[in-house]
Amino acid sequence: MDGLTEAEREFAERAGRRGWKVYRDGWPDFLCVDPETDARFLVEVKSETDRIHENQEILFAALELAGLQVRIYTPGTEKLTHWRTYAYGSRDAGFE
Repeated sequence: MDGLTEAEREFAERAGRRGWKVYRDGWPDFLCVDPETDARFLVEVKSETDRIHENQEILFAALELAGLQVRIYTPGTEKLTHWRTYAYGSRDAGFE
C-alpha cells in the first residue's frame, strides 16, 4: 500500500497476517449534512461511463450497515441515486 506512514504500514501488515482484508481506497467523495434536519449522507461522484468498483461496493455496504446512506451524483443531472440502484438498476431513479 503506497502512501502509508510507518505506523499505518505496520497495522496493515499485522491485519493482513490475521487474514483481514484492509480497504483504504473507495471512500465516497463527500459527506453532506442538511443543516435544517441534521440528516447526513455520503456522495460519490461518477461520470456517466464510470462504475462502482468492487472495493467501493464492499465499503458502501458497510457504511449502509452503519446507518450512512451513499448516493451517486453524475455531472449534468439534478438527481442523487442510491448506490445499489446505480450499480444494479436504472440510473434515472433519483432519490429513493
